[in-house]
Amino acid sequence: MRVTKSVNNNAVLACDEAGNEVVIFGRGVGFRKPPYDLPSQLNDGFRVFRGVDSSVLAALRSIPDALVDVSMDIADMASNELGTRLNPNLAFTLADHFQFASERIATGMSLANPLVDQVAFIYPRETQVGHAALRMLREKIGLSLPQEEASSVALHLVNAETMESAVQGMSFVMSSAQLISDAVDAVESCLDVSVDRMSYAYVRFVTHLRYLVARVERDELGDAMLDEQPIIEAVRSGYPRDWACAQTVSVLLTKEYGREVSEGELAYLALHINRLRKSS
Repeated sequence: MRVTKSVNNNAVLACDEAGNEVVIFGRGVGFRKPPYDLPSQLNDGFRVFRGVDSSVLAALRSIPDALVDVSMDIADMASNELGTRLNPNLAFTLADHFQFASERIATGMSLANPLVDQVAFIYPRETQVGHAALRMLREKIGLSLPQEEASSVALHLVNAETMESAVQGMSFVMSSAQLISDAVDAVESCLDVSVDRMSYAYVRFVTHLRYLVARVERDELGDAMLDEQPIIEAVRSGYPRDWACAQTVSVLLTKEYGREVSEGELAYLALHINRLRKSS
């Protein structure tokens, strides 16, 4: 690999054998003046990141190496715990967030997160990982952050999940949190159940809601998930309670965004609700 630019003493930009830009992080990798070559097979002390936004790299210059290291470990832990790929920017955006949070605490500045309750309610798995991340910060580098920061970490994780696909942006994650929370409340009320927020059915339901909200927000509902009338009728007649519940959720979406949800979208949502009901 050909190193093209030094970010700091421990991070560089390089091109791999296919000509793709990568970020290499490792002790002392940036000491030499570019350009220079590194072996294609790096030792275990180096990490290679692909698809990193160049704008994120600027933050590395002012973040302690130890904080970047533990943020990388947190990103790896989160990917394993959640069982999904996460955006390669995550380690660096987490490091930047932790740095800012520690600076706020040092100066006595308190910024309350108004979504703490909603985030824990909607994304319990990500919130659990957030608490584990805070423990890692304390144990590995002695940085103690308030427990409320677990919800901020959770939002970064949700954003990293959505950024791997078509849904992007922390602003979307935050703006949709209350609506998704209201939708889950509506489902519990409609079905008279207490939803198990650690179940796989719940994870799939919230993921589907996230994408549905994103399509509604962007007015991209032209292609319904299910658009064949016989299937729609089968869902409507076969699962009347779930269909009625899906209609209640669609009312929330229409009220928020002023756009109608198609019957095909309703049918697909009703199927997710049916799975959620059976798992509760």
